[in-house]
Amino acid sequence: MSIKGVSPINGDNNYQDATKTKTKLYILAGFFGAGKTTLLNNLLTLLQGHKVAVLVNEFGAVGIDSARLVKSDDTPVIELNNGQIFCSCLAGSFVKNIISLLEFEPDYLLVESSGLAKPAPLMAILAEIHRKAGNSFIYQGMISVIDAKTYPVLSQTVHSLNEQLKYSDLFLLNKTDLVTPEIAVAIRNELHQLKPKAKIVETTFCRIDPSILEIIPTTPAEIINTIPAPSLKQVLRITLTQEQVLTEQALMEFLQQASLFAQRIKGDLKLTQGLVKIDTVGESITIQPLNHSYLITQKDYCLSVLADRNADKAEGIVSLWRRIQDR
Repeated sequence: MSIKGVSPINGDNNYQDATKTKTKLYILAGFFGAGKTTLLNNLLTLLQGHKVAVLVNEFGAVGIDSARLVKSDDTPVIELNNGQIFCSCLAGSFVKNIISLLEFEPDYLLVESSGLAKPAPLMAILAEIHRKAGNSFIYQGMISVIDAKTYPVLSQTVHSLNEQLKYSDLFLLNKTDLVTPEIAVAIRNELHQLKPKAKIVETTFCRIDPSILEIIPTTPAEIINTIPAPSLKQVLRITLTQEQVLTEQALMEFLQQASLFAQRIKGDLKLTQGLVKIDTVGESITIQPLNHSYLITQKDYCLSVLADRNADKAEGIVSLWRRIQDR
């Protein structure tokens, strides 16, 4: 776990002092590559002038998304890595660190969950937060970011995605520019059938307006029967540290081969052409230039990889990275 702007709490915390204003708590959900971090950045921009705190949950061992946040220096950010906040491995730490952010008395607390988040224990976790924090928090709801291009396939195969939809109160149908109007309508109809009371907003690049935060929490829907998502024991988390400046051709060669065995690859690297951020979901590869100021002080560039827990595949990814580095 790494922390920026606040120290996490590992022991029991019985903080009961009620703040004058209640913090509005939002959870951002969505499968890998849907646009959660983009939404978080857009919300931070919309909420300028308000006190905002952020908790970022990443499944991998290294925090990537928190470094990509466009925020003010006084915005407290906590990273929880190596798991998802709704599982037993992190749920306790999640509750304690939410409460630790209470000392900043934020107007808004935004939680970006992992792409593999399975929020079935959500109600119990919220009850625990209220038990320890009193009436300091108001749970405003879960916003689910949906990739319109990949949803038709993922909704039939990934259990965690459908579990996120079950507990979501607002569906943000993102990347609608990448699908036909007919597909967008079909997805909207399916989402409406799943949760008739949940609002559906179509967007590109997660562009939103403040009205998105006017959410009325809904009752969890009946979950769709799908293939279970990989558990912590089935997924291998690999961190690849950059030692040499790469060419874009070498990086692309690595990503094209490694993506055959990896569910997700993301990170920031230094190429001969400049700084870039990498984001792959399956065999879909995105490389974009980076100009954010946080990279000026970032010492190490790396990739975070989630792959099937298979020793041969894992060693193949690591060996491939080494060969690319040694060129």
